[in-house]
Amino acid sequence: MSATPSPFEGEIIVHVRITVKPGKGDEMAALFDLVRQSANSDAEPGTLEFRVARYGDEFLLFEKYVNKEAIAQHSTTEAFATLQKFSPDLRDGEPTVLFFEEMGTPSAKL
Repeated sequence: MSATPSPFEGEIIVHVRITVKPGKGDEMAALFDLVRQSANSDAEPGTLEFRVARYGDEFLLFEKYVNKEAIAQHSTTEAFATLQKFSPDLRDGEPTVLFFEEMGTPSAKL
C-alpha cells in the first residue's frame, strides 16, 4: 500500500473512501456518475475499472489502471476536474486514497 502510485510499474488498484456532509450524498453521487462514465468510456483507455459503492453519506471507490500514467491521464479529464471543483464543498473531511499493486490477473486462481 502506498499514498502515491509512484512505486508501482504495472497495474494499479486505487481505493478511495470519502464521507460527505449530511444530506450531500446525492450531489456527490451525481459527480461520481460523471467520473464513472468518463473512466469507463473509450476516452480513458488506461482505466480498466472504475466502481463506486455507497452507504448513506459514505462512498467507496475501486479503480484499476494499467499503470501510473493512466492515473495521471484520468486526472486530466473534464469529469475529474468537475469533481475536484465541487467535491470540497460536499466532503466531510479529506478523502483517504490508497494505492496498491495488482497481484496477478483477476482470473488467476489462488
